[in-house]
Amino acid sequence: MGRRLQLGRQAWLAAAACLLVGCQATPGPNVIDESRADSSAPETFRNRAALPMCRDVVLDQGGRLGPEALRCLERGYAEDGAELAVALPTVEGDMLVSHYRVTPRTPSLQVFHDATRDAFGSGTWNESSCPLPEGADSIAACLGVA
Repeated sequence: MGRRLQLGRQAWLAAAACLLVGCQATPGPNVIDESRADSSAPETFRNRAALPMCRDVVLDQGGRLGPEALRCLERGYAEDGAELAVALPTVEGDMLVSHYRVTPRTPSLQVFHDATRDAFGSGTWNESSCPLPEGADSIAACLGVA
């Protein structure tokens, strides 16, 4: 009986600490894998053609994409296409995942935005495109790194 009470007290203290300072699991790359496998994703995402994958990017709060991600999509535009997945936290810490897709010399960048983990946002997927009037030179503006 004493052992059960001690474990209960430890669990209560852990829960209290989470309430006071906030607890969140480290998202890691698995949030991107979960997004890719999400059955609630739009059919156009679930049935998309395979493209060469860029290295997945998981950003911290306030983080910015590095030049490697941009170069990967620019190469994809010029060569065989590419897909880049980026996960980043909201202000509250919920993870958003965006999938950027470019095919060779296409007029736009295809974007799938997964907000299903965003408790304070839409909680849904969104599909959009970003025009590439300057070809590969427009990709940076679409990613918000220009």
